[in-house]
Amino acid sequence: MARKLVEYADVAKAAQALKDAGKKPTIVGVRELLDSKGSYTTISTYLKRWAEENTLEQSPPEVELPQAIIDDGNVFLKRLYLAAQTAATERLQHERELMNRKELELKDELEQAIEMANNDAERADLLEEQLENLNRQYAETNATLTQSDKALSLKTAELEHALADCAKLQGRVAELETKLGEKSESLIRYQNQLEQAESEKRSLSQKLADTEGELDSQKGKNIEQAEKLRAAHEQNASLKEQLATSHSQLADLQRELAAAKAQGNASESERSKLEVKLSDAQKEIRTLDQTSGVMKGQLQERDNHSKQLEATISRLEQKLAEANKPLHREEGEQKKGD
Repeated sequence: MARKLVEYADVAKAAQALKDAGKKPTIVGVRELLDSKGSYTTISTYLKRWAEENTLEQSPPEVELPQAIIDDGNVFLKRLYLAAQTAATERLQHERELMNRKELELKDELEQAIEMANNDAERADLLEEQLENLNRQYAETNATLTQSDKALSLKTAELEHALADCAKLQGRVAELETKLGEKSESLIRYQNQLEQAESEKRSLSQKLADTEGELDSQKGKNIEQAEKLRAAHEQNASLKEQLATSHSQLADLQRELAAAKAQGNASESERSKLEVKLSDAQKEIRTLDQTSGVMKGQLQERDNHSKQLEATISRLEQKLAEANKPLHREEGEQKKGD
């Protein structure tokens, strides 16, 4: 069956009872008072805690010394202190290291002894003396280390203060490194945005140059088409004048022929000439009418083409204005930045 657990209060009560009875509190003695309850490990842990909180031995009685002995003792102690201070300071760290190693060895031996006691309860009585010796050596070691710790307390406090300052500095450095990383990331983002803006600017500038070139080309074509249209209008006006002249001549011939027929005194030869002239004039008028119709068609076609060119130029100018907006906006932002 598993052993019943015990509390620190139970161990402390049993240890105090042994001390009051004039006996030294031991693991075996405490366990006997607890009716063999609890493991050796648990009792050992609680007993050690009780020993740290309570003095196992009575303080020696005070003895009143003569003043002369006290004065001589003070002078001797001062000289001894001055002589030993330097050597104690140099040996202090070394002794502490030795004490730590000894403490570790004693702890290992104590743990091994306790483990052996837990594994084999029948050997507990045989190990009690060894445990007591180990506990006594452990207590003596702790007392020596306590004295050494008093001498090192000032240095330890200074070291802790220096470590605290170092930790603050490390925290400040970490904070500055974090801010530096954030600034570097922001700078990289701004550089990427600037490169992207420069790329977009170059693309827009190229589109702008292409659009301006196309616009210039279309304007040249429009000027050329306007020149052709003006020449065609002039040619059409000339044809209209020729046609009006031919119509006037035809009317004159028709009147002369009618007059000759009315008088009846014109010869057949003259009438034939007038009829030939009239026929030629009619043919010329028909030719001029056909030419005028062709010219009208060409003028209409060229007017339509001119309107298409004007629409294309208007569209290109609008595209050019749209392309110029980002560039103007960027130039304005740059001026504000400057």
